[in-house]
Amino acid sequence: MFTTAATIALLALGQAGAQPETKSADKPAQTTEAAAPLAPVTSVFEAAELTLVADGCTFTEGPLWRDGKLFFCDLAGDAIYAVAPGAKKEVFRKPASRPAGLATDTQGRLLTAHFAGLVTRTEKDGTVATIAEKAGEEKLARCNDLAVRPDGVIYFTDFGGRNSKSKGLYRIDAAGAVTSLDADYQAANGVALSPDHKTLYVNDYGKQLVIAYDVAADGGVSNRRVFADFSKETAEGRCDGIKVAPDGRVVTTAPGGVWVLTPGGERVTLLQHAEGASNIAFGGEDGRTLFITRADCVWSARLK
Repeated sequence: MFTTAATIALLALGQAGAQPETKSADKPAQTTEAAAPLAPVTSVFEAAELTLVADGCTFTEGPLWRDGKLFFCDLAGDAIYAVAPGAKKEVFRKPASRPAGLATDTQGRLLTAHFAGLVTRTEKDGTVATIAEKAGEEKLARCNDLAVRPDGVIYFTDFGGRNSKSKGLYRIDAAGAVTSLDADYQAANGVALSPDHKTLYVNDYGKQLVIAYDVAADGGVSNRRVFADFSKETAEGRCDGIKVAPDGRVVTTAPGGVWVLTPGGERVTLLQHAEGASNIAFGGEDGRTLFITRADCVWSARLK
């Protein structure tokens, strides 16, 4: 059962620029033919229909519940908005260096991944500090999404492109050093940690895969594997945003809508009315609302 907010992505490839194919040892974890029958969507959600939260944007992304409000990005509109329950959206920051993903650090400060090739932190006084723009001598390309460990380690993804060699999964350690962990992605996107912080999930938007890693105490990753394979699906949608519920179930955007998966990668159910979703976040006062960014709007679905 989903009960609380979980800890914590993109223009279509035609808009963002297709990424070159790269060799990979990834092997499919499952196929559609082998999948067990799906449970009814109402076994997880109160209803199959979505509720409109905000509209009038260009391309919504990176939802995050904090301070009793939903914050979200308008990547193409170059803005971050906030919306309180039952209210209209308000501008939090504009311009915003093409924001794509949001998270909260261990001190409650807002972190933002920017398609302009930056990761920033909004300080308590409202000033904005850049905490990542290079890994070594290589400038970051299009930073996409973030996840934060309780010890302050930050994981973020770089979608690649912009004439940069930068792409894949990165870490910012507690001392602020930026390290490339894995560049073997066509287009790295959503990133999320398991409740025990021992497994890291990363979506490859280009290959339609959910990748999983074991996470070491020092923040390193190992044992890369395919957690879920959506590459053979033909419905609208991409492996874009991803979050993990407190019970370990993985919720991800993918072809057909928003999928709920077991901690072992088996498919539980599909919220089909969310086709083309770009990202998701748990939130609301009781943590039982799933917020879904999709095209020019933000929607929500209630969890049981």
